[in-house]
Amino acid sequence: MRFCAAVAAVAALTSACTNAAPVPAPAPVPPPTTTTSAAPTLAELDARAKAALPAPAAFDALGGKYDDATAALDDLPMPLEGQAIGEVCGALLRVDKGTSAARSRSWSGGVYLLERVHVTSEQPAKALVPVVRQQAGVCAPGGEFAVTTPEGVEESFAYCEPNDGAGALPWTCQVALARGNVFALVSISGQSKKALSGQLSFVLPIVAEPFLKA
Repeated sequence: MRFCAAVAAVAALTSACTNAAPVPAPAPVPPPTTTTSAAPTLAELDARAKAALPAPAAFDALGGKYDDATAALDDLPMPLEGQAIGEVCGALLRVDKGTSAARSRSWSGGVYLLERVHVTSEQPAKALVPVVRQQAGVCAPGGEFAVTTPEGVEESFAYCEPNDGAGALPWTCQVALARGNVFALVSISGQSKKALSGQLSFVLPIVAEPFLKA
């Protein structure tokens, strides 16, 4: 009897499932949508490069006078050497990926300073710092030194080299800075490596202010 009752119960459940209304299939889930932002134009990259440079009067307190030669270039279209990130020991280093734009400004007097800012469309700026480090290691071995960089700078490298050119100041130190896709090479020249290290402690915070906002 118990077996028969169990069979009857299974039959009843089977009948109930068979006679139940069909469960509707779940609605298809649409594929995720992806949005792609347009690549920056050359004009946009150039505008950011300009914005990342210190203002002409930025080094007045240090006696740095904005050079007329670079002032004349401020309103001109981007120069043809836009792919060049800077010069290390006479070698011109370049970006090797994507579109890019560069701008330079220089000061002289109390401080002899040249800054070149480079903005890339694809290549991360921190990938350019090892390019400077490698070249400096070849032509100025032992010239690397530590600098304190402002918070927000992702990668940096600094080195000094003696100048042999007639009429040139005895030493030049260069600092490479990277953040996002903005790269800067700051060159400062003077009478000694020690003196330049001291100047950089005042120069780099001034350089970093617009650099970190660009």
